[in-house]
Amino acid sequence: LTLQGINTLSERMDRQTDNAMHISRFLESHPKVTKVAYPGLESFPQFELASRQVKPTTARSYRQHVRDWINPVIGRTRLTELRPDHVDMVTSAVLGKGRSSSTARRVYATLRRALTVAERRGIIAVNVARNVEPPREAAVKRRVRPDAIARVLELSKGDRIHPLLRFLFATGLRRAEAQGLRWENVDLDRGTVRVVETAQRLTGRGFVVSTPKSSTSRRTVHLDAETIQLLRERLEKQSLSRAQFGPEWNPLDLVWTGLTGSYFNPERLTKGFKRYARLAGHDELRLHDLRHAHATALVELNAHPRTIQQRLGHSSAAFTMNVYASDNDALDAEAATAFGQRFGSGHPRTSAEETAVSLETR
Repeated sequence: LTLQGINTLSERMDRQTDNAMHISRFLESHPKVTKVAYPGLESFPQFELASRQVKPTTARSYRQHVRDWINPVIGRTRLTELRPDHVDMVTSAVLGKGRSSSTARRVYATLRRALTVAERRGIIAVNVARNVEPPREAAVKRRVRPDAIARVLELSKGDRIHPLLRFLFATGLRRAEAQGLRWENVDLDRGTVRVVETAQRLTGRGFVVSTPKSSTSRRTVHLDAETIQLLRERLEKQSLSRAQFGPEWNPLDLVWTGLTGSYFNPERLTKGFKRYARLAGHDELRLHDLRHAHATALVELNAHPRTIQQRLGHSSAAFTMNVYASDNDALDAEAATAFGQRFGSGHPRTSAEETAVSLETR
């Protein structure tokens, strides 16, 4: 832009600010919310250009937050008239509808991020969201009994979705991570899979391939012998299908596919799991609970917290144990017994104690 062009844009920005832009108009034209700006607005200095791309699923979440929660509550409020209590009104509306504190925190983060841009570009003097505490994160423990999942898997045998359900339970991968898994990232000799891509179906865009949600989500997961055999059988069946369909076979190299090698139908998988969960008498279970059950089983098997964190791709072991380490009386009693056997009055002497006694008797 020339200096004259910049001045023209600044004048247009001033007129827009003088007209006391409503927050709804600002949010709708904010590229970090919509990824698509209204014509002409993408050059305005008050809007961040989409140079820092966000994942398609994140952009979709931003749009939902604006549409469902922010605009209905404060969308007609002028940016220059925003107060901290307006932010509280938004989060209170989320909680008042029975949504979780996690949802309210995410909506708060979307609003605060947008207002940070407005402050940075001089549209508002202060980001009022900065002075508001987000809703407190409730510590939610997702206790899913592995034996309940085992019952669901037993009922699903014979269904085309069974191998994938078994794979998700055995690895703890997310659905999108399994959807994006390619054979080039599977090493059956070493018994590992590398999680380096995800695939998700977005409305109006089809399947979108992306990287995992964080650096720790990019990981290598080891497989048990039964899962390795399951994948070997999967590979053999795909070879037969590839020969059967010939040029109609989709060359995406996906591990989990539809009939002709393209992406499997994620909704069919989710609904199929739910159907078998109901048959098993566990209507409360969701597909994602395969991941929760995997983590719960590892905790009960006394796997090291760091190992569980790495398998799940969490950012920290503390988060993993806070979510999955259940208040299990049996495990607590077992720990007490083990301690008593080791350090009680009748416990066997340690090597250090044996050394001390030996020195005393010399």
